[in-house]
Amino acid sequence: MRPTRLTPRGTEQQRIIVAIILVPVLFIVVTYNSLVSLRNYIRESWSNIDTELKRRYELIPNLVAGLFGFPPEGFFDVQPAVREVPDVGNS
Repeated sequence: MRPTRLTPRGTEQQRIIVAIILVPVLFIVVTYNSLVSLRNYIRESWSNIDTELKRRYELIPNLVAGLFGFPPEGFFDVQPAVREVPDVGNS
């Protein structure tokens, strides 16, 4: 009986062919996955912006309603307050 050799299967040429096929396939898969994750990140970012804009839009009527609760002379009569401020620029 002849002893078996413990050499790996496949020749060096077969390994080179598999590597030539496998490297571009892995590159394509990794590139595709990174592009998909970037696309999802961009969509999530735009969604966050859209949510903030909607929230601000919904707050505007509350702000306007709050302003109508104050008397108008409270906003425009600032002359007395301006006169009471000391002039700190000349000291």
